[in-house]
Amino acid sequence: MPSRLRPFLLGATLLLFTAAGCRKDGASSRSFPGAPVVIVSIDTLRSDHLPMYGYDKVETPHLASFRKDAILFEKAYSHVPLTLPSHASLFTGQLPAVHGLRDNLGYHLDPNVPTLAEVLRKGGYATGGAVSCIVLSGESGIGRGLDFWDDSVEPSVAHQALSRVQRSGAETEE
Repeated sequence: MPSRLRPFLLGATLLLFTAAGCRKDGASSRSFPGAPVVIVSIDTLRSDHLPMYGYDKVETPHLASFRKDAILFEKAYSHVPLTLPSHASLFTGQLPAVHGLRDNLGYHLDPNVPTLAEVLRKGGYATGGAVSCIVLSGESGIGRGLDFWDDSVEPSVAHQALSRVQRSGAETEE
């Protein structure tokens, strides 16, 4: 096993064993070989403003439908309040100082840090992603390991601030 994979696999294994031991009912954990892995990240959306977390002043029919067959994480924390570095932490399990992405622009994912997409692909999964903001451009390496990465987000007006260069969810879905 390559030495660069050991910390990632060790962390993933420890996480799995910890999660398996956290069941309230004492039942054994189950395995779901080949189950789809879907990560939906909606940047800057507060969970306390979603119905699945108890908020009743808005309806989210598509998220509610997705939720029926999904695992809802009750507590999730970001290591950094910036889109690119926090997604890199999500995709690598590493802190920004380790994976190399410390800001939304000007940094690149450390090629020695394995990504979730690479691990899934080695396990036989087809992988892909699509983003709606330019700060998640593949030039940073954030899409490394994915078979498909759609980051074709263009400015809508001249001299647009990069933090505002984005496309609608409907465009990304297409």
